[in-house]
Amino acid sequence: MRRLFLILGFLSSGLLVFSISGELTKGDNNFDLKIFKKGWGSSAVMKLESNFGNIPLYFIPNRGQVGEEALFYARTSTYTLWVTKEGLVFEATKRQKPESGARELEFEIKNSQDKQTSVQFERDVSRLLFLNANKSPKVLPVKPTEHRVNYFIGSDPAKWQTDIPTSQAVLYQNIFRNIDLKIYGVEKEIEYDWVVKPGGKPEDIRFTYQNIEGTRIDSEGNLAIQGKFGELTHRKPISYQVIGASRIDVEVGLKKLAKNEYGFSVKAYNPAYDLIIDPMVLVYSTYLGGSGGENGNAIAVDKSGSVYITGSTTSTDFPAKNAYQKAYGGGEYDVFVTKLSPSGTSLIYSTYWGGSDNEDAIGIAMDSSGAAYVTGYTWSPDMPLKNAYQSTSAGDGDGFVMKLSPNGKSLIYSTHLYGKENHYDHPSGIAVDSKGAAYIVGITRPSGDGYDVAVTKLSPSGKSLIYRKYWGGSDYDYAEGIAVDKNGAAYVIGHTMSTDFLIKNAYQRTFAGGGDAFVTKLSLSGSNFVYSTYLGGTASDDAYGIAVDSSGAAYITGSTWSKNFPTKNAFQKKYGGGLQDAFITKLSASGKSLIYSTYLGGSGQEGAKGIAVDSRGAAYVTGFTYYSDNFPTKNPFQKKSNGEFDTFVTKFSPSGKTIVYSSYLGGISTDWGSGIAVDSSGAAYIVGYTESTNFPAKHAFQKALHGYQDAFVTKFSFTSKSTNF
Repeated sequence: MRRLFLILGFLSSGLLVFSISGELTKGDNNFDLKIFKKGWGSSAVMKLESNFGNIPLYFIPNRGQVGEEALFYARTSTYTLWVTKEGLVFEATKRQKPESGARELEFEIKNSQDKQTSVQFERDVSRLLFLNANKSPKVLPVKPTEHRVNYFIGSDPAKWQTDIPTSQAVLYQNIFRNIDLKIYGVEKEIEYDWVVKPGGKPEDIRFTYQNIEGTRIDSEGNLAIQGKFGELTHRKPISYQVIGASRIDVEVGLKKLAKNEYGFSVKAYNPAYDLIIDPMVLVYSTYLGGSGGENGNAIAVDKSGSVYITGSTTSTDFPAKNAYQKAYGGGEYDVFVTKLSPSGTSLIYSTYWGGSDNEDAIGIAMDSSGAAYVTGYTWSPDMPLKNAYQSTSAGDGDGFVMKLSPNGKSLIYSTHLYGKENHYDHPSGIAVDSKGAAYIVGITRPSGDGYDVAVTKLSPSGKSLIYRKYWGGSDYDYAEGIAVDKNGAAYVIGHTMSTDFLIKNAYQRTFAGGGDAFVTKLSLSGSNFVYSTYLGGTASDDAYGIAVDSSGAAYITGSTWSKNFPTKNAFQKKYGGGLQDAFITKLSASGKSLIYSTYLGGSGQEGAKGIAVDSRGAAYVTGFTYYSDNFPTKNPFQKKSNGEFDTFVTKFSPSGKTIVYSSYLGGISTDWGSGIAVDSSGAAYIVGYTESTNFPAKHAFQKALHGYQDAFVTKFSFTSKSTNF
């Protein structure tokens, strides 16, 4: 019998805001902050780095620099979380106008010129205490980080604390009998996992809140904690078990035991398998734009959690930082490329790119060094060039490919891209292999009025062509996306009107009608086809996004008008209604069979635009939903549509038969999801554009709509945590 782990997760947002007055020396990247904390009995001088707010949440052990009650602590933008043997302490402060009887916290700030000033704050301290718990649990750091912290207490160097290690999480061992508690941070959010081991009982978990104004379980099953400065929410826990190839949902909820005292109620489950509770968290969400209009078209994420976004802008005041090109180039629109910090609150770099005419960026990818590769199209005869494979324009609207340095300040290469007979290539996607070679897919018009698929592989230097491959039938063929597997084989998807489209080792050998999606895999050299297949029903079917897992299975998403679109092991077997539904299909590595294929949609219209896959084989999809009040949702951040067009984000189980979560995302106007990426922890990053003045913004670099339309970037975490720490 397998060991049983029961993980109960719930969320709190928390951290201490430092609001500092006083003069700091220009150019000085550090300052000393002397903290006097009433009730903690300690005084410390802490050295803060200038990028303190941009690094992910980490836990600091107490080595005497703060009051002895604290074992560890962590700071976010709103609270400090103190970890004690008895429970958790949330300390919040805000600037206060002095009033009689008000609680105050005094900070004395001393800069390099010895200028001093005092600021008064109102303080709010609330506690989460464990009831009938182990009074001396072991509290251990989990997952060390690369960050170190230095404290300088008093004038005696012998008492200073330096090079203190930090961790991503802390673990209470055996806080209740055979029950552990893990506290960890997803950037500026704090999360909790209860782990019930064999012999432990979920009903033993009891906790209470003190020094708060009240608590309640709301209509959605979330726990709302009313504090002095506002309301915190612990989202309703959800749970599932993976048994064989199936995902089985298990009902779990918060349970009120007494005033401000809670536990959990768990329905029947199979004790031979793990039971996992995954809360969905909106980690951050931000507008990105100037006074004109922006389209956010594509997104990528690196191992640190920094995201790379590209698209087009009409704004001459688009946010720029550490830019290769600081000013708008010209024409009606320029490309922008932006790298956002892991916290979502600041730019690492942001740059225009373009010449005197129009440019639009369609796709982005990045390599292990953090260099960004961008493709799109240009009408500018003077677009920025460097180390170019093609240094002149064909004059009919060219493709372009450019590689930006990791710091965003320089081009590594930039080139026009067009095909035979100088007819234009219109790129629609880009991928990069482990060697830094770029693969660009799009359409080309080699002769007449038809379009063919074009795939180009550029050398890592950008100066030479490794291969260029064209194919198509006698009618229109449109390529929409590309992915590359670990071996360097390219997978291409799109839409074809050709009844004689190239077919090989196919799942679907014949054209079904109305225009079909297609999926094609090229050999490593690009000279041959491994497989090529239609995918569709009797109406029109369009594929827009593709991802590939480590086994070589391809995940395809797009839109279908067909009521007989091929389905297998489907979450949604039937057409939802309206003019079109989204679809998600997983194709076997051979290309000859479906692993699963499903509709996704309500009674209105849906279109899926982007797809990503994690290391477990779970697919993440984004797109738009239009006038669908019954779009399938589960564990949603946003349960209902707020406007005509909303973005959606959906995560499927690896089997494709169930969804882990599915949510609307949007405000009162048009919101459109264009691309999605996923990091190693399973967090999903969505890019698109919004016209809504009330688009959900949280921990945002830009909190408000600046023009008639802005790009947006949103990060969701819905953590499926391993039972082994």
